[in-house]
Amino acid sequence: ALDHLEHLVVQRLFELQRLGLSETGYKMRKHIAQALKKRSNAVKSALTAYNNAARNLVPPRPTYEWEALSHYGFLQDCILLRESSPDILSKRWSQPAIRVLMKQHLRVRRAREEIVRCNIEIRRLHTFIVDENSSLQKTLGGLQDSGDIWFGPFQEYCMFRRRVNDCILARIAQTYQLAGFTG
Repeated sequence: ALDHLEHLVVQRLFELQRLGLSETGYKMRKHIAQALKKRSNAVKSALTAYNNAARNLVPPRPTYEWEALSHYGFLQDCILLRESSPDILSKRWSQPAIRVLMKQHLRVRRAREEIVRCNIEIRRLHTFIVDENSSLQKTLGGLQDSGDIWFGPFQEYCMFRRRVNDCILARIAQTYQLAGFTG
């Protein structure tokens, strides 16, 4: 009964996690929400079966309430895993300190990957700004040569874009000076 209850609770946790993913579309979220409703009913009936079996054991095992199980947000919160089989407790990942270190290690790895992506993106932004300034200057010259009435408003727009781009380029220059910049 405990294994079945654990299985259902873990499935529910994974569905809850999937429900929160940003790539999940509306129809999929609706489908997952309906599945969660059904899963909740299955968890409730499995919980009742487990609690009945736990009371009949000698010595009696602890019983659980639906409110406690329904508030689990992460697999590590699931107390059922701690009381199921002793071999799970001997695994290093079952220790809270190890799980915290693993999470921190993964966050550091993702941060390093993000730094590499940012370094590339900064170079692309720099190139885009230089190209934009060149394009704006060329268009402005063409409007001036032809005596177009749009020359004045476009010149104001170009001045605004140059001021913004100059601020961004100053920050990019500061970023180029950082020790970890590999661009």
